[in-house]
Amino acid sequence: MKLSNLIKRAIIASKKTSSLNADRESCIIFGSGPSLDKFDASSSFLQGKDLIGCNFIHQHKVLKDKNFRFFSMIDRDYTAQADKAYFNSLECEHFLVSTKNAMLLGVNSLRQKRLHVVNTRQYVQGAPINKGLITSGRELLTGNSMPFLIQCAAFMAYYKTIYLYGVDHYSFDDLDEESHNFEDYKGRQLKDLTMTRKKLEYINSLYSVVKDLCDEARVSVINITPGSKLEMFEKSTMDE
Repeated sequence: MKLSNLIKRAIIASKKTSSLNADRESCIIFGSGPSLDKFDASSSFLQGKDLIGCNFIHQHKVLKDKNFRFFSMIDRDYTAQADKAYFNSLECEHFLVSTKNAMLLGVNSLRQKRLHVVNTRQYVQGAPINKGLITSGRELLTGNSMPFLIQCAAFMAYYKTIYLYGVDHYSFDDLDEESHNFEDYKGRQLKDLTMTRKKLEYINSLYSVVKDLCDEARVSVINITPGSKLEMFEKSTMDE
């Protein structure tokens, strides 16, 4: 079967299945920030919440034994190296990939039953968006992993409360700092992770759009990352 036909079939299957629908009210989405090194995976806070992740966070020592409800890889350089060994190391019920990045996966990866190709559109800062398409889960915005996962959780899995952890983020004052990922993060070996002012403005703009969409849909997004510099979402802690 041709690669393009496999992708089309995966999109159709994603639209027809309801298996992504959440049975629980809340989830925790994990980013790859250095705060993950301080995460207490034994906390009772995890009880009754689905876990969602992306890229290489499943390799972190506090999460490597966890089962994720769904997982995603948005970065093209990361997706291109996702081979059999990567998928074998990943415990998740569903793996989500954008339509554009699906072309970077091999045929065997696309044939996995747990893989869903999500119909996506690259976010263009300042350009009009179709809110109805996004909130119905028919076309999500890509451009950064965490905003994409928030959309998946809110508009495809229908969680009512979404917690963020490991989303340390950047401020414009610390763009020159060496690293904003947890120790030994594999992504550093694959590409330059330097953040620029222009890129940060773009990501912040995408976050803002996603926040407004979640507010309108009455989905609560709460950032429980210690010391996070992502200011637009409500902040709290696991203890609170």
